[in-house]
Order: sequence, then structure tokens, then C-alpha cells
Amino acid sequence: MKPLLLLPIALIFCACANNSNINSAEEHLISDEKLTSNSAIIETIEGMRAADQYERFYIIDIMKNDKISKPEKEKQIKIIGDTITNNDKIRTEKLKNILAANDIIQIAEFSPKTSHSAFLLITHATHDINFQKQNLSKAEILVKNGTLDANSFAILSDKIAIGEMKSQKYGTQLSCIDESRQMVGKPNIAQVEKAREELGLESLSEYIASNEKLYGKCN
Repeated sequence: MKPLLLLPIALIFCACANNSNINSAEEHLISDEKLTSNSAIIETIEGMRAADQYERFYIIDIMKNDKISKPEKEKQIKIIGDTITNNDKIRTEKLKNILAANDIIQIAEFSPKTSHSAFLLITHATHDINFQKQNLSKAEILVKNGTLDANSFAILSDKIAIGEMKSQKYGTQLSCIDESRQMVGKPNIAQVEKAREELGLESLSEYIASNEKLYGKCN
């Protein structure tokens, strides 16, 4: 597959030029060596976050590229999506090893930014709901002390709910249904709006609009 023109923001995250780099993006991150310094922890987590975001913005670029036919988009997204799924599992295991020796609350004390990056990776560990659940209460603590943004907590909470076949509380998980962006599972809108307001989040309509701006309209 020919390399695609990447979104400007994707270029921030990785100097990769084509899909082969996505396949090998994690190689330099996988090590059994124990991380013994704060700087090593920061470098490793931020490196994983960079790879995570590069891969996902690569797919977003495909989704928004009007020059690619719908069948070709679906084909490319499937290929890259499978690679991302595998890389998510690798990143999750690496992160679990780090957090086993360095609690995420402690990481937040010496690098709030890195704790935020760690939670981003945790939200993408949908294959390991138990790991996500172990960190949900910690996310709530960090939201209360102002270290983590409320939206990150809401996304993690909703992903866990969906993974357990329950209704999401904050409506953060959206999907294209009948050519419009709607909440996965279609929870009660009034209850979602109330929960979002209590957490200090933007309204559901504003959230959906921001998602459409990022991912493009459903078609």
C-alpha cells in the first residue's frame, strides 16, 4: 500500500514514513530491563503514547481522505487496525510491568503529563478490562486533585462499561449509525447529559460535534 499524506499532528508523534514503521513501532520499547529511574519511566511511557497516537492518527487520515474509495478505506483500515490491536496488547503488557513497580499515583507526582499518557494507553487496553478497572479508581483520585482531566476518566469508565456489556454513563463512545454519529448502546440521553454536567464535561451535542471535526462526518 502506498504511504498516505499524514495529518500534521501525526508528524509530531513519529517520523515514520509508511506502514512498515507501524509494524515495528514497538520494537524499541519492549524490554525486560527494569526501569529504575523516573526519566526512564517517562521516556518509555511517552514513547508508547507517541506510537499509539501515530497509529491512530494514521487511520484518521485515511478516514478523512476523500480521494480513497470506501471499499479501499475499509481494506486499509482493517489492515492497519489489526496491527494496532496487536501493538495495543504489547503496550499494555509493558505498561502493566511498569505500574507493578511504580504506582500511577506516584508517577503523577513526578510527571503529571506522563500519568495522563499512561491513562491514554489504559483506555486503549480494551482487551484487558480487569487492568482498566484496576486503574479507574486511581483515575478518579487524579481527577479530584486536578492532575487528570475529567474526560479521560469518563472515557475509561465508558469503555469498561461497554466491555462488560453495560450502558455507558457519559456517552463518550460514539459510532456511525445510519450515517450519523451516535452513542454506542444508545443510553438514556437525559441521564448522560446529567452525568456529564456533574463531571464538568461539555454537553453531549458539543462532544459529538468535536468528534465529527476530528474524525469527519459519517458517510
